[in-house]
This record gives sequence, C-alpha cells and structure tokens, in this order.
Amino acid sequence: MKRLAGLSVLALTLATSSGCGWLWGEEGYFRDRSGDYLTARETAPMQLPADVEARRIEPLLPVPAAVATPAADSEYEVPRPQKLLAGDVGRAEAGGSVSLLSERSFDAPERISLDSDGSGNPVLTLTSDFDRAWSAVGRALQDADVRVDDMNRSLGVYYINLAEAAQKPEEEPGFFSRLLGGKPDAEEVEARAERYQVRLTAVGDSVQISVDKNIETVAPADVARRVLELIQDHLG
Repeated sequence: MKRLAGLSVLALTLATSSGCGWLWGEEGYFRDRSGDYLTARETAPMQLPADVEARRIEPLLPVPAAVATPAADSEYEVPRPQKLLAGDVGRAEAGGSVSLLSERSFDAPERISLDSDGSGNPVLTLTSDFDRAWSAVGRALQDADVRVDDMNRSLGVYYINLAEAAQKPEEEPGFFSRLLGGKPDAEEVEARAERYQVRLTAVGDSVQISVDKNIETVAPADVARRVLELIQDHLG
C-alpha cells in the first residue's frame, strides 16, 4: 500500500513538471524574454494593397541619430568662477555681525525700565527670568568697567567697588609701573574703596535690581541711579 502511494506521488510530480513546460519553459508562454533583443532581426516594412490609405505608424521610442561633435583639439580648461559683487560681500559681513550680536544678546531682557520704588529709591526692572538677568547684569558690570569684588548668586548680590576698574587678566607691569611702585597695595585700595551691593530680586515674571550700601542700608539715590544707568546702558 505504501509502495503504491509513493508511486502515485512520483507520477503526479512528473506530470506536473512536464505539464507546466508550456507555461514556463523555453518555449512556454511566460518564458524569459530579457535577452530577445540579442537575436532580434530587422524585418521589411509591411506591404499594403495599393487601394488602401493608411496612416504611417511612427516609432514610439525613436532612436536619435548620432550627432557629430568636433574632436577636442585642446586640454579642458576649468571655467572661471563668477565675480562676487560688492553687495554680496556687504551682505555676508552684515550676516556675520548679526550672528555675533545674537550670540552677545542671548541673555538680553525683553524690556528694561528705570523707575523708583515706594520709598523713592531707584529700581531697574528687567522683564526676564532670574538666570538670564543674573548673567546679563554680570556682563553689563564688566562692560561698564565696574569692579566686582565678589558675588553670591544664591542671595542675588554682586559686591562692587566703584573706586576701582573692572578686574582684567593679569598683565606684566611696564617699566614706569615698576619704577613708580607698581600696583597699589591692599591698604591703599581699602582706603579709597566705594563698596556697594547690586541686588537682584525676582518679582513675578520680572527681576528688580537695586543698589544697597549693605544689607541694612540702601545706597544714596544719586549713586544708585548712576550704577543702574551704567547697567542699563550696557545691557543687550
């Protein structure tokens, strides 16, 4: 019984393989025609009876005739680039300055106003968050050439000395500086010091800046206004 079943399967396989030849074989209907162009031959045009009027059929994909081109009698030369107009250079330089400006004013507040509080003390108000305001005020003090002796970001205070210029990278003293004694000593600096505190206080969506003599005493109004105007002029 098993032998009969095996012979039946073998016979069915052979019949199927031979039966599909008319579809997939070399002479089948669905044979591979990718290489037919290699053996193609041109045939004569079809001849129609003399009394038949027919429109000539044009090739769907005509092959263009070979175009004769003169032979290159010299080496290839790279074409010159187009001239750059002065206006283009100006625009490029303007773009560079705008980029530098945007990098410089990344912490600039949206609005700045110099007013007075309820007690008549000058107050500078920045429409900005505390982080940006802290960065902007520190940069403004540096640009205004105001000495910052110390700072406390947690308290929001810059400790300034109006009698000294802003601190700069150490430079070697010149001949006359060494001859005349060089930099002033700590006692001289302390004797002429004009120390104040620039205080930042977050209020809602803005930051208020005030100037104090110390934590218990506000600075004189004229001094506070002068410091706040310096900061205002160098913001942005």
